[in-house]
Amino acid sequence: MMERILLNVFLVILPIILLPVITSNNIDRYLKIRTKYIFFAGLLTSFACMIFTIKINNAISFDFQFIPQLYASLFLGPVFSIFFVLITMGLKLLLEGHGLLFAAVLSGFHIVLSIVYSKKFNNSTSDQRIFAFTVIHIVTGVFAFLYLYITTDVHHSFELVLWFFAQAFAAFIVIFFSEYIRSNLLLYRKIISTEKLDIVSQLAASISHEVRNPLTTVRGFLQLLSKMDNNEKSKEYIHISIDELDRAEAIIRDYLSFAKPSENKVTTLDINKEFKRIIDIMKPLANQYNVLIDATLQKDLFVIGEQQSFQQCFINIIKNSIEAMDKGGTLSISTTVKSDRIIIKIHDNGIGMTKQQLERIGEPYYSTKGSKGTGLGMMVVFKIVASMEGRIDINSELGKGTEIVTSFPLQKSKSAVREVPIGEGDPEIC
Repeated sequence: MMERILLNVFLVILPIILLPVITSNNIDRYLKIRTKYIFFAGLLTSFACMIFTIKINNAISFDFQFIPQLYASLFLGPVFSIFFVLITMGLKLLLEGHGLLFAAVLSGFHIVLSIVYSKKFNNSTSDQRIFAFTVIHIVTGVFAFLYLYITTDVHHSFELVLWFFAQAFAAFIVIFFSEYIRSNLLLYRKIISTEKLDIVSQLAASISHEVRNPLTTVRGFLQLLSKMDNNEKSKEYIHISIDELDRAEAIIRDYLSFAKPSENKVTTLDINKEFKRIIDIMKPLANQYNVLIDATLQKDLFVIGEQQSFQQCFINIIKNSIEAMDKGGTLSISTTVKSDRIIIKIHDNGIGMTKQQLERIGEPYYSTKGSKGTGLGMMVVFKIVASMEGRIDINSELGKGTEIVTSFPLQKSKSAVREVPIGEGDPEIC
């Protein structure tokens, strides 16, 4: 019996152990195959556990098939849970033909859990998921004891007690290593992203000024040429050249904003006043895209920051939101206070983003706009938010829009503050 228990433990842990090998420590690959991997690996594991059952006597046997079943139910939701249960119940009927009532009741419990708890489970912290998953299996073991106490004469079986602790232990190991591997994948991606940021910073600091100066000179001469007596075609080419130079200038400015801390000093900013200025700047672009800006701004909200950086941060966010609404729409901006923090919400009803796109927002050179974007705008946003001790939370759904929520420490009144340079720290992403 001990061999079968150890074998069941190995079977339920094996898919978790293989995950880093299959994904090659790539979080994007993990996210891409996650749903299929959990579902099909869980089915194979359940099938294997049914084959290698743990027999208490000739009439009673147990296995660990409910560990992958619960794992799939909680992580994938009710639809996958129902399919998983139907398939595993069918396999159980073919392979064993007994214990169906217990299996049906427990499987039904897992489906109910997936309906009422799956979303909350996935939004919980890693420690909370480990605790919840383990406790649910302890409750399952208690239910098994009660079921056998009522329906059979097996009341004080050492094998049953051993199964109870082994199942709880296996459930803990599965969820613990699952969360451990997931956190390592995220950490690995963060390290890669940090290395990219360092390269961008060094590159920007070394070449931006050298490239910017000749661009300014060329632009000046082109403006002089445009005022001369040229034909319309020449003027058109000159204007195109100036526009492209302006685009190059904007890219270099984004590089500099990221690479070089602002030399300006922070002050106390009036959120209401700053956003009115930002909205005035963005209105021409909003009109071009047929977007209505609806702002609900609470008065007397102050935050510590550098004015130009603060404006650039939200100009970048609002610009992205407007450009995401290529068919027009409404851009909502609101400011509130919660727990001594200023909450700024910017919501659009544009094209939205997939989970994979959302995971990569803020990476150097990554843009959802394709060739039209540089991937620098949101990188600058994250840096500015971090420098102001802020937090940023981005929620998006493909086809429905995006909501960006930023929060900053509330400054009680408009008073003098210490002077520190902008540009230090890493963004805190909720």
